[in-house]
Amino acid sequence: MQKFLLTQLITLVFLSSNFSFAQNINSIIDRDITIGGDEWPEVSSSTESVQIKQGVPDNITVTFDHLDGRGGHNNDMKYYSVIEGDLIIDANQTVVIEESSYLVVNGNLTINGAVQLNNNNGNTKHVYLIVLGDILGSGTITGGDGTHDKPPYARGEIVVMGEHKGGSGYNIDELDSYITDLSLS
Repeated sequence: MQKFLLTQLITLVFLSSNFSFAQNINSIIDRDITIGGDEWPEVSSSTESVQIKQGVPDNITVTFDHLDGRGGHNNDMKYYSVIEGDLIIDANQTVVIEESSYLVVNGNLTINGAVQLNNNNGNTKHVYLIVLGDILGSGTITGGDGTHDKPPYARGEIVVMGEHKGGSGYNIDELDSYITDLSLS
């Protein structure tokens, strides 16, 4: 019996040391959170559609910051986040995508709040919003309108307001090939 328990303990320790306790993105987000920093795996993802809704009692901000606590750059898309389905941002809620961060939505993005693209470092640390469906809603996308900023990329239509260079969408083919290989495969 002791040999069996010892074997089980060794197995548990081995599994614990080799198992990645990866954090998934919850399907309902109703509190301020930063996703993608050094406390997250290289690729953070949801297993289904995600809704960002009002918390109690305040409006919330969800920040995608893949260099938080990591430093350096992320120009090779080593760190990124994927929403496996639609992303819905309710009214008065905000999503911030920081420099050197990539957010891939494998569905539609509905913005009834706001998306803020923050690129404080010119052309060396881009911000990428990649949507494999449409970008819809009554909200706005702000930021990302500087000379070196990247537009929001959408396979479908972009029909939200704001200062961005995404035009009316259908620009997914303009992505750099290394991103296309990783995010669209």
